[in-house]
Amino acid sequence: VQVYAPGFRNAYDVVLTESGRMYSIDNGPNGNWGGRPVGEGPGGNCTNAQYEPSVTYHDSLHHITGRGYYGGHANPTRGNLANTFNKSNPQSPVSVANPIECDYHPAGGQAALTTFGTSVNGMVEYRASNFGGAMQGDLLAAGFNDIIYRVKLSEDGTRMVDKDALFANVADIPLDVTAQADH
Repeated sequence: VQVYAPGFRNAYDVVLTESGRMYSIDNGPNGNWGGRPVGEGPGGNCTNAQYEPSVTYHDSLHHITGRGYYGGHANPTRGNLANTFNKSNPQSPVSVANPIECDYHPAGGQAALTTFGTSVNGMVEYRASNFGGAMQGDLLAAGFNDIIYRVKLSEDGTRMVDKDALFANVADIPLDVTAQADH
């Protein structure tokens, strides 16, 4: 097992589209449940200590462009070999550090296509030809605020063109959404 794309706090869902693009929504950090690490930033000097009280950030939609894509949520245990565990026999959980994992980017920073102000989890690509094909290739995502979001992407899938509430009052804290293709 290998980490394909580091830097996600809680990527609830991953979608691989018909065109072969990969997307994920990462649930952002919650205040007082672990903030950015002390020493975060480029260079790999982060520690296991945290800045508290931390800040709550929105969830963010990412287009994972390939192996090594970095989502922006620091993981000091993989970013710096000096972060060890086991006081009687200190050891790092990784054999090689990945210094990028010390660099924290808030939601909506360098990589996110868009953010959501509530917990957004399940996601699917709409593949059916209904509505004259107007929604084909759009992403649908379920929000804890009882909304199914529609995210329209650019032709090449690298940026968001539009985001709106497609449906409301769908369930009490929906976790997932599904959509069927034509066949």
